[in-house]
Amino acid sequence: MIFSLGGTQILLQGGLHPDKPFEWYEEMIRFMKSTGIHIHGFSPPEVCHFTELSGLSKKEVLQRLIAAGLDSIPGGGAEILSDRVRDALAPRKCSADEWIEVMEEAHKLGLRTTATMMFGHVETMEERLEHLDHLRDLQDRTAGFTAFIPWPFQPDNTPLAESVDIKKTTGFEYLRMLALSRIYLDNFDSIQASWVTPAGVHFRLTEEEIKRLVSAAGFEPRQRLMDYTLV
Repeated sequence: MIFSLGGTQILLQGGLHPDKPFEWYEEMIRFMKSTGIHIHGFSPPEVCHFTELSGLSKKEVLQRLIAAGLDSIPGGGAEILSDRVRDALAPRKCSADEWIEVMEEAHKLGLRTTATMMFGHVETMEERLEHLDHLRDLQDRTAGFTAFIPWPFQPDNTPLAESVDIKKTTGFEYLRMLALSRIYLDNFDSIQASWVTPAGVHFRLTEEEIKRLVSAAGFEPRQRLMDYTLV
């Protein structure tokens, strides 16, 4: 999937294609970069996939992506950073340790990244805290995360849709998670509101509506890039 953000930045992430070689992705980045945009792409599961395709190390894959024009990495694929949860929910994605390893290596190479958490499914409250603890520890080591983005699991159109144990997260529960994140992740400059798009869920607001809501809350609306520099 490719999402255009304001005409100056591209968010690039999606499925793991079994046949496309790593070089295909490098060429795609070069082409996109030739237009002058900021490329925010390839979350840790994709980087791990590229290591399997190419036989390179994670560091070597990241170095080649940077050379091709990659500017920053999204925090997708984190789900909950507990292998018990990952084995139950997304067994074919990289492990919690691998997700952290990719992000740490990216930070060491100068890439800024975001961090995410998808909550409200099979995890426990203790595992949510385990997730936040992993992120806070890495941020202490590298200071490479620009923001943390929590979003509630959307069960519709997923294999878990009929589970009686999984209920949609309420707005109040989401606000509580935001509040906990702000307190616990005291080394993150920004906590970012989520804009859920998967599993058939759609939220639509025009630019003018967003500006009106921001202004009504007493703030000045400004468009920014991933690293929080203003457009």
